[in-house]
Amino acid sequence: MAAEVDHTNVLPSLKNLTSAGFGVLSSEQKKALQDLIKPHVESFNFMLEEGLLLAVQGIHPQEFLLANGNRVTMYFTDATIGVPVLSEKNLHAMQYKVYPSECRESGTTYKAKLQVTLQWKINNQTQGNVTKAIANIPLMVKSANCSLAKLSPAELVQHHEEAEEAGGYFIINGIEKVVRMLILPRRNFPLAVARPSWKSRGPLYTEYGIQIRCVRKDQTAVNMTLHYLSDGNIMTSINYRKEIFFVPLIFILKALVNITDQQIYCDLVAGEENNPFLKDCVASMLRTAQSEGASTQQALFKYIGERFKFKMLLPDWYSDEAVAKHLIQKLFAFAQDKCAEESADNPMLQEVLLPGHLYNMCLKEKLESWLYHVRANLEKSIKSKSNFEAMARSTNISHQMEYLLATGTLVSKSGLGLMQTAGFSTVADRLNFFRFLSHFRCVHRGSFFSEMRTTSVRKLLPEAWGFLCPVHTPDGAPCGLLNHMSASCQAVNVMPQTAHLPRLLCSLGMSLHDAPVPADMKSCYTVILDGRVIGRVDMDIAPSLVNRLRLMKVLGLEKYPGVYIFSSVARMVRPVLNLSAAQVEMIGTFEQVYMNIALSKDEVSEGETTHLELKQSSMLSAIASLTPFSDFNQSPRNMYQCQMAKQTIGTPAQALKYRCDNKLYRLQTPQSPVVRPASYDELSLDNYALGTNAVVAVISYTIVDLNQLAGNDDKGSSLRFDGLPPVGAKLDFGTPFYCYVNDNNGETVIKEYKSQENAIVDDVKIIGKQDGTGSLQKVAIKLRIQKPNHWRQVLQSSRTKGNLQKWPIEDLPFTESGMTPDIIFNPHGFPSRMTIGMMVETMAGKSACLNGVVYDATPFTYSEDDPARLRHMVADKFQVRSTGPIDILTHQPVQGQVCTKCGSILSSLLDKPAAEVAAAAAHKDRKWTCKTCDSGENIQLLAFPYVFRYLVAELAGMNIKVSLDVKKVGSG
Repeated sequence: MAAEVDHTNVLPSLKNLTSAGFGVLSSEQKKALQDLIKPHVESFNFMLEEGLLLAVQGIHPQEFLLANGNRVTMYFTDATIGVPVLSEKNLHAMQYKVYPSECRESGTTYKAKLQVTLQWKINNQTQGNVTKAIANIPLMVKSANCSLAKLSPAELVQHHEEAEEAGGYFIINGIEKVVRMLILPRRNFPLAVARPSWKSRGPLYTEYGIQIRCVRKDQTAVNMTLHYLSDGNIMTSINYRKEIFFVPLIFILKALVNITDQQIYCDLVAGEENNPFLKDCVASMLRTAQSEGASTQQALFKYIGERFKFKMLLPDWYSDEAVAKHLIQKLFAFAQDKCAEESADNPMLQEVLLPGHLYNMCLKEKLESWLYHVRANLEKSIKSKSNFEAMARSTNISHQMEYLLATGTLVSKSGLGLMQTAGFSTVADRLNFFRFLSHFRCVHRGSFFSEMRTTSVRKLLPEAWGFLCPVHTPDGAPCGLLNHMSASCQAVNVMPQTAHLPRLLCSLGMSLHDAPVPADMKSCYTVILDGRVIGRVDMDIAPSLVNRLRLMKVLGLEKYPGVYIFSSVARMVRPVLNLSAAQVEMIGTFEQVYMNIALSKDEVSEGETTHLELKQSSMLSAIASLTPFSDFNQSPRNMYQCQMAKQTIGTPAQALKYRCDNKLYRLQTPQSPVVRPASYDELSLDNYALGTNAVVAVISYTIVDLNQLAGNDDKGSSLRFDGLPPVGAKLDFGTPFYCYVNDNNGETVIKEYKSQENAIVDDVKIIGKQDGTGSLQKVAIKLRIQKPNHWRQVLQSSRTKGNLQKWPIEDLPFTESGMTPDIIFNPHGFPSRMTIGMMVETMAGKSACLNGVVYDATPFTYSEDDPARLRHMVADKFQVRSTGPIDILTHQPVQGQVCTKCGSILSSLLDKPAAEVAAAAAHKDRKWTCKTCDSGENIQLLAFPYVFRYLVAELAGMNIKVSLDVKKVGSG
């Protein structure tokens, strides 16, 4: 997959703030910002354009018999989702198109009509069809059917939206809800797994197995496991409606193809004729089928039909027996330790469950249930000879889809092949714009894994490079489970045409799977496309075939938009520079492991390196890349900064006047940072700035107790004639909030303001019904809370602290130039809170303000050309402990043992500088003399802490000499 990606780093500047066009809306939206949310929007567009039609076509028809013996068959032929419009009953509306801002302000759901076409047959003769709107289901904002689709920034602002509105979320009862992306096993790929718990599934079961997640084109999935038994047989476990059924694999294989046992035996042992273990196992499986009377395909159909009262839904990729043979050979190789165990936690064997795909899977199941209830109601009405509409008594799809998005809870009979039933959605809260963005880039491992005691699922593996950010993950319980995609990572949402690929691969040296078997089968690789075996290729020409195929993909010589082996949707891809074609190529997680990608041009090796990273910070997420000089910080501090950045008060949105969120924080006077990375300008985050540039004074201080200053002016809280508070009224505890008249008894009820926080009425909205039948149905009152009382918080945080008020300017510390600080920072907090990156940022910020420029803080941009290697590196680690045997003179542990008696510093065994200092201080009673005058009369002994001695030794180990300027007290 070739792509056009701008990989040039633009240095940050203040041009956008100082230009005459600042604040003027552009003609197009910012592509870099839209791309961050594109996986959500495109997945829903896939559902609208292709997925929903594929889903209804995959729903099995419903059949029943009439009293006269005629067979009635009902099935879907089409389904579409419309655009959001008002009800036809509304006769007062000037326009019927509904916009998202109207649903936010009115507290309603942004939804559109679901229309289906139902066709029926009698005795296999088509009788007719009916098209009907059966539900109103939620619609994703900015999707193809949204009212905001393809609007310019000026038009978006005109409809009370953000100029850079990207959508990707749903509006449920006025609340913005985003569906989380989940990590799932890679589709149609056999995964060799060893689990000791499988031994308890029955006698002869072993820990060896092959797992595969089979996915249809409509994204519905079926999970299968092939279990290896100790007697050589293979048992297949299939999940259906949350139940597990076990079927011998040889039965499924014989049912799929009508061939003899001899041909099955020859195909399974092809290439392994000298492997007696495989030959005995295959013969044992065939004898098992013979003993059960399943010798032919028809006998297998009867055998399975007698034991299952329902139809087994087999995946689409079972086109022939070739895949089953490949799985059998891999399972036997795994059982003989000829195949390495594969980890389900490896990103190369994973994909992403996108919101549109989950929506399509759930909607398909609800439509299937709806059709079943229509058939049941229709059959019941015919028997009772009553007259009512069967469709009106069917399942309420509208409520079920809203419930999924509102609560994040999945109510499903089949489970949809997922390992969890809750946590699918969350509120897209706008504490600030960074937090809002992070909701669309996070990928969760699943709530099932959060309850596991093992830490293997939380590990960051090398295969995640460039796809999952190693920094942006929360600390605490979700650490390692809730990750974020890198800034350049995308999810595939296009289903390409792959029918021409077998022909293309044959021209490059591949032979089809049904062609005559080569003489030396061992020298061939199996070629699999999206889980389907299509041929074989000789080992010697396989590297050449891959390189030529990749070059065709990048140069566009063949229309092959997928990645080799996998062209399905929901794959994670990212851009790199193809050195052979000198173009940007999108690569996937599976192929990256087998590629040689250089991080910088200095690492390019002629003949070995095939690709080059576009940026050295390509592995960071959008939020992590905004940390200034993050390469100078220790990794935990970078992780904390990602969380703190999402908690900082800033500018959450620009259309604040038209929002009715439960809670919003807004910084009235944000500033553009003078030290920032290039990604800050790429995303145009000055439009949603957070924080300010502050002058920090590192100086000791004492908090004093002062009286609280006066609050804001009281504008009064009297109610208007309609019983609602006027805009600008101040609300205190106990003041009238609103009043209404009880129509039953004519009593006037006055409600008081109950909150302890004083507030000011910011806006009052009167909301009616969507059908226009009532003028006043709901009232929305927006309150503006006064700015936080920081000094009150300081007082409450500890009883020993005083109440710090705003100090007069003349009482603040100042510099020679008269500059006063905004923040007073205690120097004792420096060692535990200040990182090297923050120190560099502080110095760069001071220089930037004095010179009136902006400095680039992009990570991995500045470093030493010849860094000095430390003498001991990791061996110099130390820690503080409380007790234990120590050396009497140095107070250091004896031979690095754990100290159990006193608080000393634990050093490594290779700490030679400290040992040398200890040896030099061994003669405690020796007389010290000056080498200049050869006298010891004026020499005085000074008391230093032992930690200082250790510090001097450590600095000496880094070639740093410590000189002390000692003066006698009172000598001046």
